[in-house]
Amino acid sequence: MKGLYVLSLIIVTFFFVHVQVRLDSYKDFQFDILGIKQAEGGQLKISTAGNSTFYSVDKYSKFKGKIFNDEDVFTLDKIKVSSLYFLYFRTIAILILVFLCFKRFQNVIESLKSIESFKKSNVLYLKRLAFYLFLIFIVNLYVYIGFEEGSLTSISISVTPLLLALLSIILAEVFKEGNQLMEENKLTV
Repeated sequence: MKGLYVLSLIIVTFFFVHVQVRLDSYKDFQFDILGIKQAEGGQLKISTAGNSTFYSVDKYSKFKGKIFNDEDVFTLDKIKVSSLYFLYFRTIAILILVFLCFKRFQNVIESLKSIESFKKSNVLYLKRLAFYLFLIFIVNLYVYIGFEEGSLTSISISVTPLLLALLSIILAEVFKEGNQLMEENKLTV
């Protein structure tokens, strides 16, 4: 499992470096924008289940107020370096948090296999899992990609990490109660 995450980090880092070194290789790579509608302020808006994405053309762009093709503005070779770094560190953060979530979950499963279900460490593992899931929710909340003459901004609320974090907190409280009952049972015998 660790090898898969290390490989993922290496691939993401390779792609990040390659984009910066060989930017001309990505002239044909486009950010596919389908179903766009004109919104207020000259922005283009896509609304899908759970998120809103705004696509705008910069104030001083040669495309401002004109109809433009996506490939004129939203191509990888026209991405700003700051956006590239933002996307890279966001992706790395998500990969690390997912790895930590799997590690904590694996710790809980191992203790369940060894029939030590109601240990205090399981409560701690589940609370950390909830915290990591909440951080994943926060990191996924906002995406900004700046281009030379436009930008893509997405605010999406993904309820899956929140629901899993809530479930983890509930399980932590159940395990905490189980630990207290186990401790009381040891004292009465």
